Amino acid sequence: MTIKATFPDGTVMLFGDSYRKWIPQLQEFCSHFEMPRPEVVKCSTKWISYGGIKWCPENDLESELEYENQGRSIKDFSKWKPLNQIERRTLEKYIKP
Repeated sequence: MTIKATFPDGTVMLFGDSYRKWIPQLQEFCSHFEMPRPEVVKCSTKWISYGGIKWCPENDLESELEYENQGRSIKDFSKWKPLNQIERRTLEKYIKP
């Protein structure tokens, strides 16, 4: 799974399940960069798998996919939907506003 996190300052970052699930990676990002809880949507497309990349800015996705060299394109990441109730609660539990 891949998630898109939109922060209040307009920063848009992508996270996904690689060597760790997306929630601890988002939690690490928010803590390290002192960012508040973002608005989050998800995509069922598998996360970029090479080298265990943790996160990337949305506008770097295409170059990361090219580097991954698996024939995927940014179009594979075009169907976003809201988190379900359990995912939302988990986000609220681990990421402070």
